[in-house]
Amino acid sequence: DILLKQLTEDVRQAKSIPQVFDYLETRDSKNITFDIVLAGSAWTALAHLSKHSTLGDTDQRGLESLIKDTKAALADSDRSWANTGSPHPLEKLPGDPAANIIWAVAIIQAKAPLVKTLTSRLVRAASRRIRFMHAQNTANATWGLALMEYQSHAFCLDATKHMTSLSPKLPNSSACLSLPQMACALAVLGFRSDEYMKAVAQRCSSLLPELNNRNLCALAWSLAEFYPDADRYNGVWRGRGTVNGARIMWITGVAT
Repeated sequence: DILLKQLTEDVRQAKSIPQVFDYLETRDSKNITFDIVLAGSAWTALAHLSKHSTLGDTDQRGLESLIKDTKAALADSDRSWANTGSPHPLEKLPGDPAANIIWAVAIIQAKAPLVKTLTSRLVRAASRRIRFMHAQNTANATWGLALMEYQSHAFCLDATKHMTSLSPKLPNSSACLSLPQMACALAVLGFRSDEYMKAVAQRCSSLLPELNNRNLCALAWSLAEFYPDADRYNGVWRGRGTVNGARIMWITGVAT
């Protein structure tokens, strides 16, 4: 456990993409088991580093190995969940690994499309953990799906219910970031939840001066997408959804 914690911290602090893979390769010689928490640290480190670096040809082998190991770690987590009905204690850390990996994969996939092969497995893992997630984890995971344009009605339904319940209890700083971010992600995904948007409006109405420009724009844009001004073609289809140009956005739970 001590070696695993040290390796996880080393990976998190890596200064380059090759260094992440170099650290991960040392685990075999130290008999360190690759788990979902280490996977979360590795993917998060790669996402941050990839914003300023290019994934080279020499990184491809390391990336393929990481994808394989992450799938195995998710399978191990699935078995643990099946036996206990809850995630391993380490998986209840504030930075939920499944949520972090979804966000990281979304950032990396523009440069390495292969990573999208993990998405469906990650969404299932995140859905099981949703009630343990902090608000920002939930928003990050939903934003990751939006970046990949990955539709998951079940995840969005669970995520909006979870965030609606968390909304009144969030510190102002968290509410200003996570609530608009998730509203924007839902609008990109075409998933409208009136219950969630009502909770956002109630929580953020008094926080508007505290929203930065990006989050204010995200909130304004999502409201315009969900509730367009009515004219001959656009508007709210009562009890069904929203018509906005050539786009129809169904209300939560309404089948297409």
